Amino acid sequence: MASNKKSKMAYIGKKPLVEEHYNIDELIKAQEKRSDERTYYREKDKAREERQKLIEDSQMVVATDFHCTRCNEDFKTMAVLQVELDWSNLTQSIAFYKSKHRKCGSWAIRHITDKTRDGFYQRSKAVVLERGKYHNDILQPFETGFNLVYGKPKHTRIN
Repeated sequence: MASNKKSKMAYIGKKPLVEEHYNIDELIKAQEKRSDERTYYREKDKAREERQKLIEDSQMVVATDFHCTRCNEDFKTMAVLQVELDWSNLTQSIAFYKSKHRKCGSWAIRHITDKTRDGFYQRSKAVVLERGKYHNDILQPFETGFNLVYGKPKHTRIN
């Protein structure tokens, strides 16, 4: 009983603050680093799972649009799914549709997993025409050409 009273008596004065502990900054930084690493690897695993699901959901043979870089023309044909291991990152695969152009015999590729690397969206005439079709609808007042399409805005004076 007496020892219990002594332990309570020890903190009657000013309690030590956790923030003033000599090692607290290092402990907090180490915990933040572990948390950041855990989040990084969790997001990396999630991206890998999404990529794998995208590959699994893709059909083996599909009719799709392609663009031939040699002939500079768009064509639609049957394509076969191919999955290859990414040599720069051995834990992920790259999936794409591959087909041969009937006129010139060159191979055309459409990416499934790496859409940003798919050149079809930059080279295809059909995609360019579709983008231009709605260009005026998304024109903002600060962009070049707005005054030409919609006329100059009338300014009103505030007195």
